[in-house]
Amino acid sequence: MHLWAERYDRPLNDVFAIQSEIAKTIAGQLQAKLSSVEKIAIEQPPTTNLVAYDRYLRAKKLGAVQTATVPRETREVTRLLDQAVAYDPTFLLAYCESGGLKDFRRIIDHMLMPVICWNMARPNPTTRAGRTCG
Repeated sequence: MHLWAERYDRPLNDVFAIQSEIAKTIAGQLQAKLSSVEKIAIEQPPTTNLVAYDRYLRAKKLGAVQTATVPRETREVTRLLDQAVAYDPTFLLAYCESGGLKDFRRIIDHMLMPVICWNMARPNPTTRAGRTCG
């Protein structure tokens, strides 16, 4: 049977086992030589808590979208990652992503926001009116 035509009919709570099986099958079909670290990564799920994993995936998806509303979206991504860690305090990927994002937000808040506010407060050459920074 062709690799892409196989069916994986199992309960959703086995999602990590299904992912592991698919990854092993793909590696086998491609005759890839996996390192011991890669084998462990395939066999060991990042978390056993499906709700935590759901929040993590939602955060990753939202964080990958680049828009003009970065501060609002980073707050939402942070909230989702914090929820993931709350559901599974041992979920290292979510914990690290959350910490990195919080560091990024500190840089934005403390270094870049004063510059942005200063530029916004400058009068518009057309209207001669300044804007407020909130």
